[in-house]
Amino acid sequence: TANLAAATSIGQNAYKDVTTITSVTLNTVGDKTNHKVQIGDNAFDGLTELTELTIPATVQFSGTGANVFANMAKLATVTILNDQVTATEFANDNAIATLTIKNPDLATIPASAFTSTKIVALDLSMCPSLVVASGAFPANAFTKIKLSGSKTPIANFNLTSAAGSLKTLTLSADAGETTIPANKFQSFTKLANVSLPATISLIDDYAFEASALTAITIPEGCSIGDYAFANCADLATVTFVSEDPLTALSAYIGDNAFEATAVAKVIIPANVWAVGADVFKDCALLKRFQANSAYDETTDTKYGITTIPAIFDGCDKLSEVVIPKTVTTIAANAFKDHAKLATVTFKHEGADDDASAVMTLIGASAFEGTAITAIDLSLTQLAGLSSADIFKDCASLATITLPEEMNSLTGNAIFAGTAIETLDASMVDGNIGGWHFDSTLGATVPNTLFGTDEDNPNNTLKVLKVGNATIVGSAAWSTGA
Repeated sequence: TANLAAATSIGQNAYKDVTTITSVTLNTVGDKTNHKVQIGDNAFDGLTELTELTIPATVQFSGTGANVFANMAKLATVTILNDQVTATEFANDNAIATLTIKNPDLATIPASAFTSTKIVALDLSMCPSLVVASGAFPANAFTKIKLSGSKTPIANFNLTSAAGSLKTLTLSADAGETTIPANKFQSFTKLANVSLPATISLIDDYAFEASALTAITIPEGCSIGDYAFANCADLATVTFVSEDPLTALSAYIGDNAFEATAVAKVIIPANVWAVGADVFKDCALLKRFQANSAYDETTDTKYGITTIPAIFDGCDKLSEVVIPKTVTTIAANAFKDHAKLATVTFKHEGADDDASAVMTLIGASAFEGTAITAIDLSLTQLAGLSSADIFKDCASLATITLPEEMNSLTGNAIFAGTAIETLDASMVDGNIGGWHFDSTLGATVPNTLFGTDEDNPNNTLKVLKVGNATIVGSAAWSTGA
């Protein structure tokens, strides 16, 4: 045992290669002048039987700090309380597995400082000034990395050996990182817990694809790349921070970003301006989708997604959708054959509300085959329904309310197979019905809003209210009317 509790100076090579020492106690008070303990180079080099070491805050290196605690074959636990770590201080200390760093004034851990260690859990949360240089730690099978509270970016760590071991990751808001690079944590099969700082503005393509995440909080205004969270089979909770949606207005969600995850509900904030293709494809548990909007009165600007694409393929439990007032287009097949979709709410608030956009298009088969019972388009300011099969085979759809601005109903078989008995189209002063080319007949034939008798053998329509519209084609509605 080397009891040096009273020593204020330990010279170069002082205990080098003294292999009988199993314990070292250093002075925690220091000298009378600056309360420091001076330790020379190689002072404890080669203490092969030492297993645990605490370096007090008083320790200061009188030389370069070279090999001070190097070549300790059994040293497994190190606690650093002083404000210095040198590149070779722990050279060849291959057994170090537990490292605790607690000095708030420690500024740097240089490259190569711990390259031969077995450290798998790292907590830098008590070191607000610390920057760990790239290469300071080897490509260990890390299980936990906590960088919050330090200035160290995750980019400075080689994680190639951690894909099958890393479970918890906490990044630092003070490191200046803005991007989670593409593929950075792809196929990290045990990574279940990740905390992202508010500085992150992009989670790039495949960043967490096929990881073990169970929940993720997306920083405000952060964009999400293609497949960023795809195939995270346990990802059940996705939370978008939206404390001030007008502060970050350039976010987007890329193609297939959340494909095949376990999310049950999603709320897209107003600062997301666009979503890509198949964003929620094969999210078998997704029941509720809502997108929000915001309005900046000072600039008369609306914020929120403007298009609802076909992004729900394979979401067989989808039952409720809330469409923001910024949406102008619902793409073809957007909700086609979602047999449990019973509730669709349009948040549009009409021409008197500056924050509401004018809806311009509902695409072909957008709601075909859904379970909706009623649809209210009255405040969307939609001027016409021109696409085919929009509500076809919505067998429970009994009520539809059209907007006063509507001036045409020309889509073929828009209401075929519905339960609508009364359709008030009295506001329409343009065309009802139209023409389309029938490839089977090889001829142009009239559009029929409720389909032909073959399309709609149980047509329930009893009352059709028509104002000043022009009826185009002899079968603008089916023979059941």
